[in-house]
Amino acid sequence: MGIFTDRRWGKDGYIKGINSEPISGAFFLGINSDNHSVDVTYSGYYGNRGIRPYVTQEVYDLAQDNYYNPYYGYQNGKGRNIRSRDYEQNLINLNYSLKVNTKLQVDLSVLSIFGENGYTFPSWFDAMSPYPDYYRYLPDFYSNFLISEDLYEAWSTNDPSVTEINWQRMYETNIYSNPEHGEKRSHYIIAESAKKFFNNSIIAGIAFTPLRQLKLTAGMEFYSGTSSNFSRMKDLMGGDYWLDIDQFILYDEYYGEKAENNLRDPGRKVLEGERFGYDYKIYTDKFNVSGKAEYNALKWKLRGELTIGRTSHQRHGNYEKENFPDYHSFGKSVKKKFNEADLKLSALFSFSLRHYAEASVWIAQKPPLYTEIFFEPRCRNNTVDEALTSQIRSFDIKYKYISPYLSMELIAYCTSHKKGSNIFNYYDDPLSQYVTVALTGIDKIYGGLELSAEYIPTPRFTATLYAAVNISKYNSDADVEISDYNSGSTLLKNGKSMLTGYHLANGPQAVISVEGKYTFPRWWRLGMSLNLAGNNYVSVNPVRRMSRVTDVAASKEVLTELLDQEKLGDAFTVNLTLSKNFRINNGNYIGLWTSVNNILNNRSIIYSGYEQMRLYRTSGVTGNLYYPFPSKYLYAYGINFNISLSYGF
Repeated sequence: MGIFTDRRWGKDGYIKGINSEPISGAFFLGINSDNHSVDVTYSGYYGNRGIRPYVTQEVYDLAQDNYYNPYYGYQNGKGRNIRSRDYEQNLINLNYSLKVNTKLQVDLSVLSIFGENGYTFPSWFDAMSPYPDYYRYLPDFYSNFLISEDLYEAWSTNDPSVTEINWQRMYETNIYSNPEHGEKRSHYIIAESAKKFFNNSIIAGIAFTPLRQLKLTAGMEFYSGTSSNFSRMKDLMGGDYWLDIDQFILYDEYYGEKAENNLRDPGRKVLEGERFGYDYKIYTDKFNVSGKAEYNALKWKLRGELTIGRTSHQRHGNYEKENFPDYHSFGKSVKKKFNEADLKLSALFSFSLRHYAEASVWIAQKPPLYTEIFFEPRCRNNTVDEALTSQIRSFDIKYKYISPYLSMELIAYCTSHKKGSNIFNYYDDPLSQYVTVALTGIDKIYGGLELSAEYIPTPRFTATLYAAVNISKYNSDADVEISDYNSGSTLLKNGKSMLTGYHLANGPQAVISVEGKYTFPRWWRLGMSLNLAGNNYVSVNPVRRMSRVTDVAASKEVLTELLDQEKLGDAFTVNLTLSKNFRINNGNYIGLWTSVNNILNNRSIIYSGYEQMRLYRTSGVTGNLYYPFPSKYLYAYGINFNISLSYGF
């Protein structure tokens, strides 16, 4: 039997509004006999945290702060973040094992994962954007010198009416709006994009050991998952109601008369706590069978595992959206079914007790996620016909050396991921409308080398080294289909995004870390590490790499800017750790662990960034010309501290 609980608190720090207050706990109970064992595990994780946005370098410079948060402002003297996440996850696992004899064992596992996640955000109607970093609020947007100078002055003096979320103005806009039949319609609200999930798995397996060197395993898994996705009203911000219509198309020339979010309850006035906007469920079912063989000889260890199965996704709409009436949005969609296969082979050879080599092969066919199938699951049942199972081919080879003083491992790998897909929405400036983009046929390739080593010259001192270099790139041009978000009609078919050769933005692709740890008398442990990371890239915008954009670039220099991928600067940090366990008279202990990261206080490290989808438009002799919006970034923290206390019994 075991019980674990954890509670953490965090508020602001480097960035205003980035609070984090998670609580977690776990319970374990097991009963064992000679041939039977039963155990039950429960774990839960709950909390809330503020959101930190990506910001353009222009805004960081205006604020004179690389940790500026445009989502933050003061309401009645108390700081409030306009975006946050709530999360709740529960896990219950029941395991039963029956040992029939020394060669045969049967296992059964029942697993349930359930909870709710929410993402709060502002929405507004017939009102201005509340975000202070909105590009139309920035000094460089204005050609009028006086307006631009006034804004520069406001930013340089950190004028809260310009640099912060103006909560008071939003509340006053709602409170003093013209009432209709005695009720005030909100212009600003805080909504929540919520997901309730309930996922269940039944896993059965049988293990047979006919020989001491050979173990055979067979199993099957049933999985059934349901996620309920909806928008919920969190705060009317002083107003009396919010009308459940699609305000983005209310004044549209073609679709303005089809703005009802739910035809089965038209003209509904939404109150706090109620669902609105969209409401749908996703059903995912899986079934697979697997077989595994392990053979251990004196110098060889051979393993092979094969899994085959089938996965299906289906949407059920609870709202009938007016511009996608009847079965196009309401009720069940067609059930999309995909075959799945997964083969893993590995062989390990021991040259001696100190030298080992292992080679592994992984071949898989994986089904797409439901977000890669439905054009817009929030409002319609239509699916992408070209959504296919992705193909994975992977190979790696390892060499490992072990001795009393030195151990090291060298890994070389290469992975090919083919036929990937991605669907997203954005405002398309050349078309001047909100669209849905489906990318298919996305190939990616990953390859690299990793080295890790540990040297222990004395019982008190340990030195470790980790170094890695890899290449992660797109390996094909993607097929592109663009459709109108409001009608679903196809606007562009058989387009191409020229992605081949661009780096994936999955973190630094070259790193090296050296660490030393020393254990003092009375078991105080001190560690210091030097870390260098490089070859980190901004995530590319696939729409910018289409001929429909590059052919109308504002100039040759702009064309270069559209096509080039920005490489982020290298990062060097120094970290320290200090830890000790204190034993108490009753035999229990208190554990202390502290760390100081980035002790050089380098605040100019950009660790992530992406290219915006929007394009600026300017008039040319032959028509409109375009150039890109600036990229957005996140900066790594400067010097920061962590202290952790634990009690063991």
